[in-house]
Amino acid sequence: GMNRRDESAAVLADDRFGLGLTWFDLKTRVKRSTLRRYAIAEKIREESVGEEFRVLYVAMTRAKEKLILTARVKQEAADQLLAAQDLPEEVEPTPVSWLHRVNTSSYAKILCEALSDHPAPIDIRIMRSGSSPAGETAQEKEQKTADREMTELVNSNNIDRYLLDQILAKFDHAYVHPELRDLYVKTTVTEMKERMAEREAEQDGVRQLYRSTEEEETVPVFLAGRKTETGAARGTLYHRVMEILDAEILALDNISNQDEINKNRDIVYKWTIKQENKGRIRAGASEAVRPEDVLVFLCSSLGQRYIRAWQSGKLFREKQFMMGVEANRLDPGIPSDEPVLLQGVIDAGFEEEDGIVLLDYKTDRVHGDAAELAEKYRIQLSLYAMAIERCTGSLVKEAWIWSFDKGEAVAVSLEKTEETGRS
Repeated sequence: GMNRRDESAAVLADDRFGLGLTWFDLKTRVKRSTLRRYAIAEKIREESVGEEFRVLYVAMTRAKEKLILTARVKQEAADQLLAAQDLPEEVEPTPVSWLHRVNTSSYAKILCEALSDHPAPIDIRIMRSGSSPAGETAQEKEQKTADREMTELVNSNNIDRYLLDQILAKFDHAYVHPELRDLYVKTTVTEMKERMAEREAEQDGVRQLYRSTEEEETVPVFLAGRKTETGAARGTLYHRVMEILDAEILALDNISNQDEINKNRDIVYKWTIKQENKGRIRAGASEAVRPEDVLVFLCSSLGQRYIRAWQSGKLFREKQFMMGVEANRLDPGIPSDEPVLLQGVIDAGFEEEDGIVLLDYKTDRVHGDAAELAEKYRIQLSLYAMAIERCTGSLVKEAWIWSFDKGEAVAVSLEKTEETGRS
């Protein structure tokens, strides 16, 4: 069908005729279209039908060898088309009148009008409703049988039993490959971590090591004296700040001087305001990021190695990766020959003389000790290490988690891999 929405609006506008409005009779509560609106609607219809014909012309003239058109038409139109095939070639075709063209409702209708008395070399085939040129398929026969059974059940007032059987059949269905139920063709490290946490919670029946970022308790603004953030937003913000730390902070001579902590705090705070003004971090970040959190990291031994790597140009931050891994690395219940495309983002890492150091930031509120935290993220960081080793060909010698909540670095023991032979 052709699009007629433009002419059905309550208010129509035209450069020449102006506005065409709908008139309301408040007493009888009846609305009518005004003469001006009728005129504008007719003009819009004529213009839109003309545009539709241009679209149809372009579509039909792009065929190189054969043009096949399919349409659903009424019996009368089908009979006209079949009769047109018997017309002699010397018959003079009659153009479709303007009135028929402007009032047509579909492409099929106007084509039937044009072909009804036009001796065109067109092979017209009519498929009656319910027929099939190749005969009924097994699926069609099965559907007809089901329809007939439904009719019989309705007529015998036994519909409730039929519905019950249908429902039970649905619930009794068993997937033929249950071992592949949790297999994802493509997944992210975050999704993988969430699924593993859900399985652990179901098996152990206890709270997770750390609270979900969405469940993290927040302190009221009037008590905290600073803007509060949800756990997810806070984590994203801290990751962004660590990604864009530049020479203004990392090149300070006294950045690791504990005696200058207050002065440095002010420097970091002013730096975040400057990044806001540049649009590198979102507005309000300077009030949500605690400068002392950044300073505690930079003052640590891991932070000092981080700074030295930045100075030597061997620091990388927020690196995306995508790699294929064996599915059983993500879920031991899945066969090892099933591949999964894994996507993730590595927070940071730096190269030293004897290997690469992997670093992952965590802003979650931790309710366990360092060993529990390391074990919680061991698989995640092992996958990150595998991605780095595949891309660089260098061994990841250490993996660390920096917990902003605890203000300390946690060493993570990576899994052994056949590719590198790491133990």
